[in-house]
Amino acid sequence: MLKIIFEYEYQNTKIIIILNFISIPMSTLIEQLEMIEKMVKPIVIRKGDPFQTLIKTILSHRTKDENTDRASEALFRRYPDAPSLKSAPIEDVEELVRPAGFYTVKARRIVEVARIVDEEMGGVVPDTKEGLMELPGVGAKTAN
Repeated sequence: MLKIIFEYEYQNTKIIIILNFISIPMSTLIEQLEMIEKMVKPIVIRKGDPFQTLIKTILSHRTKDENTDRASEALFRRYPDAPSLKSAPIEDVEELVRPAGFYTVKARRIVEVARIVDEEMGGVVPDTKEGLMELPGVGAKTAN
């Protein structure tokens, strides 16, 4: 018997899918896994990643957590790091972060933050409050 377990977290809810296969051709197994992937589409937000944490915090300004989560998941699926985000078309970023509200301002800010972090800070997010507050869209509250 083959047992496959998928674990996902969505909006602070853990989702577990357990598949038990007794006797199944490999082609059928692959088809089933592809179908599940299309339905669930796992998202990886690297917990503890300073860049993603910073961007998610900027997106969280004046919006609900679930809207921030939707926007950041969509954004990081396509642009997971500063090098990819800094060169993203602004219209694309606006559409991805739309659920967070104030999307035109937030999109421009996070693309600019990505550019600064990548080009001026060598890809390293500042680890001091003062350093963070030099970035556009980052005030004292965000820097904490």
